[in-house]
Amino acid sequence: MTIDADAHVAEALLLMREANVRRLVVTKGGELYGVIALKDIVYDIPLLKNHRRLFHQRKNINT
Repeated sequence: MTIDADAHVAEALLLMREANVRRLVVTKGGELYGVIALKDIVYDIPLLKNHRRLFHQRKNINT
């Protein structure tokens, strides 16, 4: 099971869920680029939430 390096993290999660796998091979231009694991995504969720919160705070400050 592979996913393109430019794909959104939500797409990776969906593919993992549908295929019942915990890892995906990441490709870029048809070449091996890396591997992403469910653990990698879960570990970064707090960072993503903080990033989104900071983005919205900056947006509100600038408007």
